[in-house]
Order: sequence, then structure tokens, then C-alpha cells
Amino acid sequence: MRGDGKRIFVLGLDGLGLTLMEKLLARKVMRSLEGLLSLGTLREMRSVLPTVSSVAWASYATGVNPGKHGIFGFLERIPDPFQLYIPNGSHLRHETIFQFLGREGLRVATIGVPMTYPPRPVNGIVVGCFLSPSLEKAVYPRRILPLVRKMGYMVDVQASKAMEDPEGFLAQLSDSLDARFRLCLHLLEAEDWDFFQLHVMETDRINHFFLAKWEDKEEPWAEMFIQWYRRLDSWIEVLVRKLIHGLENGTTELFILSDHGFCRVFGEVELNFWLRKNGYLRLGGGSNLASMERGTRAYSITPGRIYLNLKGRETMGSVEEGKEYEELRSELSERLLSVEDPRTGQAVVRRVYRKEEIYSGAFMDLAPDLIVEPVPGFDMKARTEAQSVVHEPMVTGMHTLDDAFLFLMPGELPQMKLELTDVISGIARRLGLELRWKPDGRNW
Repeated sequence: MRGDGKRIFVLGLDGLGLTLMEKLLARKVMRSLEGLLSLGTLREMRSVLPTVSSVAWASYATGVNPGKHGIFGFLERIPDPFQLYIPNGSHLRHETIFQFLGREGLRVATIGVPMTYPPRPVNGIVVGCFLSPSLEKAVYPRRILPLVRKMGYMVDVQASKAMEDPEGFLAQLSDSLDARFRLCLHLLEAEDWDFFQLHVMETDRINHFFLAKWEDKEEPWAEMFIQWYRRLDSWIEVLVRKLIHGLENGTTELFILSDHGFCRVFGEVELNFWLRKNGYLRLGGGSNLASMERGTRAYSITPGRIYLNLKGRETMGSVEEGKEYEELRSELSERLLSVEDPRTGQAVVRRVYRKEEIYSGAFMDLAPDLIVEPVPGFDMKARTEAQSVVHEPMVTGMHTLDDAFLFLMPGELPQMKLELTDVISGIARRLGLELRWKPDGRNW
């Protein structure tokens, strides 16, 4: 069962890529984190496709690929009758590390981890993620709701505010960050715990809207970007001070990780525009996918997922299983590799995968038929009303498949580039446990 009363604390920094972190460290923006990294081991880590937070953290928490946990994107579709919906934790079809540890008798606490809304009952505490419609619905058990309110906790910030009132958006990001850490620090002392995970979503939000402003030295936003990361660094210092006794005597281990990398966006790539222009997608009177006509052969859902209009699966399927299906997948894969940014001639697609190349498991029927990996800097979109295949981006930063990281203190990480699904087997073993399922990730 448990190993020597050891405790694990996990700090998730959503979208803080290794390259960006190293740039911030080189410019002495995060001095506390710099000192901390010298006391443990740091490794680069690869994320998942599609590279969105809901898929990434579901893969981390289960240790398996989307074909086994059933989450393939921030937006999902029901093929017949066709409709789109936003998946949450109720659609996660696999046990998580949080549930597993609780069933083994360990006390668990999680704050803000994606795909933890609605909160599943655990042996401990859950404060749900950005998908929560309200604070009242995000919290388990109910008894901690007054405390969560008192701390000023927000399930997420208003992304639209970044365009309308950037200074107000940055202030809201700071308030949200402060509330997360205040709640965490209180619960660290007030509650018994063996495993605690705090998730910082604000790193993802600030990078989407201000990364390029910082890189371009656009003031006053570049300096505000730096000051915000200094604020995060000061909270990390406070957190480590709270954990330091356990870290020094070996009873507590600290993991810090990001779920994907980040880079600036040069253009947004509209796959449904390309599919329409090339005769694969036909829309009727409406301007959305619900108005697809029978002649449609393929359509896309962001980011970079392509579904063939397969007979027997889709509402008005037109593609036969077998030879026609495979020939169409080959045709699309080849043609997509030639898509270019008309402004520069730059290729925008790095690789196109068939689903069975990267997924396996009981939920392959939910998987997209093709998955497009973009060239970094080109964000895959699927707006049906788009007027060009590539256009100027609405945000300045995007997720990248590579360039996530994992840090452990104290202790050694394996000498290899890690995958996101590798993490939980290491966590379980450090708590003296073996997972009850075989993860896709490697044991270490």
C-alpha cells in the first residue's frame, strides 16, 4: 500500500513551455524558480495531439491516450444526428490518478485541474476547472464552498476582456492567481493530504494574448507581462517555503509540469475553408456544420481534426467503408501537406496522422479519422464562415506539441524525453503504489 508516509505536491503551469521558461529565467524574471530548478531534475516533455488543455490533462491524469479515455478535443461531435458539444469530466471514460489514490486510502486535494468538472467524489477535496459553469457547482465536498468563496476564487478569467480591456484583463489574471494560491496555502495546513495538485490556468491565458507583445517589446504590455510572471514566481517561493520541511527531510516530493509548449502565432489555418474550396465539404443554407449536405466527404473540427462523412456513422454519410475510406484518407493526407500560407509560401502542415497511428483503445470510434499537426506558428481552426485558408491571428500565442517540461525535487527523473502520459506511473510508485491499469506511459 502506501510508502513510508510520503506526500506528493504537483504544481501544474498550463502552457508554460520549456523554451519560454528558459527565456524568462535567462532574463532573471523568475529568480525563485531558477534557484528551485538547481535543486532537482528537469526534463523536456512531449504533449498530445490535438494539443489542447482538456486532452492534455485528461491524458496526464489517466496515463493513457485519447483512444482509451475518450477526450479528443475542447469541442466534440455526435455524428448522428450531428451536433457539437463541449466535453467535461463527465465524458472522461477512464479512472484518474485522483480517484485511484483515494480508493487506496490516500487523501487527495486538487484545485483547478482541467477535466475535474463536474467534480467526481474523491477521498478529499476537489475545486473544479475552467469548465465549471459556477463556483457552486465546482466544489466537492460542499462544506468547503464558503472558504472557496472567501478566498475570492475564480474558475476562470474572462478571455474576451483581453481584447476589450487588456489592462483590466491583466489585473483579473493577477487576482485569479492570488486567489488560487491563497486557497492552496490554506488547504495545505487545514486539511490532511497525501497528494495535492494545484493548477495554474492563468499562464495559458496570458501567453495567448501577451506573448508576442513581450517578444516584440511592445510597451506597456511587455513590462506588464514580466511583472505578472514575477508575481507568479513570488507565489512559487511562498509555496516552497510552506513545503520546505518535507522537501528537506524527504517526506514530500514536488513535481512541477506544463502540459504543452507555447509559441507566437503567425497565422490561423481554416481547414473547413480549404475543404469547401476543394469540394470535400458542402454546406446548405446555414453557415455551420449542422447544414452539411449529403455530398460532403469530409469536415473539420478545431484544432486540426478531420472526420470523413462515413456511411453508417454520420447523419448523411457519403463515403463507403473500406477502399473508398482509405483512398480518401490518403488523398487528404497528401494534399494537406501542400497547403501554404499564401502571404509567404510557408508550409503550414507538419504531418497528417491516421487515427490508428497515434491512438488505440475502446473509444477509437470517437476519434477523428485524420489529425493534422501544424507547423509551429500556424494554429489549426475550422470556422465555416472563413474567407481564406490562412489569415491574421486573433490571439498572439498558440500551443505546441513539443516543449512541455517536468521537474522533480528531490529525486531523479529518467534520462529520456518524457511523454505526458509517463508522469502518473512515477507519482504512484513514489507513493508506494502500482496503478490498477496499464498506462500507455513508461514506468519509472
